[in-house]
Amino acid sequence: MGRLPRLALVPALILLSCPTSARALPIDLSVAVTLRHWEGVYDGLVGTDSPISGFLSAKNLPALEDRIVLEFAVSGESASVAPVYLNFYGIANDPPPTTPLSLYAFAGDGLVAFADFYRTDVFITSISDIPHFPWVGVAAEVTGAYNQAIAEGQPFLGFLLKADGSTRYAISSGGLPGLTAYVCLSNVEGPAPFPPPYVPDPGSTLLLFGMGLAGLSACLWRWQ
Repeated sequence: MGRLPRLALVPALILLSCPTSARALPIDLSVAVTLRHWEGVYDGLVGTDSPISGFLSAKNLPALEDRIVLEFAVSGESASVAPVYLNFYGIANDPPPTTPLSLYAFAGDGLVAFADFYRTDVFITSISDIPHFPWVGVAAEVTGAYNQAIAEGQPFLGFLLKADGSTRYAISSGGLPGLTAYVCLSNVEGPAPFPPPYVPDPGSTLLLFGMGLAGLSACLWRWQ
């Protein structure tokens, strides 16, 4: 994906809801985006939910850093006695040894600004057990951050994922056949199982082949 125009503020990106079987809390993902800092400047939004990209990236390279911003609408929700988990599917794009992926929480607003790149307001946890393929379910407990957001009347609860070292990470944001969006807040630990393998109907084979070539090109650019 090439460089995008630099924007100061963009509307919230409304994505797929979390599967009912994996969610006990009635909360939908409202914002999911990768913010990129490239050669000393903010270079636009990359990795938004699209038919080609299919994932969001977090990486920390010498001249390029990507961080993932997620927000959930929590206005009107109630505090939770049971644990609350941020669930998603992820992979490490580099073989072991891997460096950690850190998770932070912040008070969101349903909008994405480049200032969100630095929203390391409240440290939640450091995730270090995501393997170098296959995709695995990840569950990070965020009960304290969730209940604090409810107590303070925050309209949105935001999370920032950033790579602390050289390991490049990706989380599913939907778009790729068979890899639906499973990023959600839930009282159930871990995302829902993947759906059955995707089987295209005969009339769509050529279209999927073309999309696959475009997707491969986009992925090779993103992971450089």
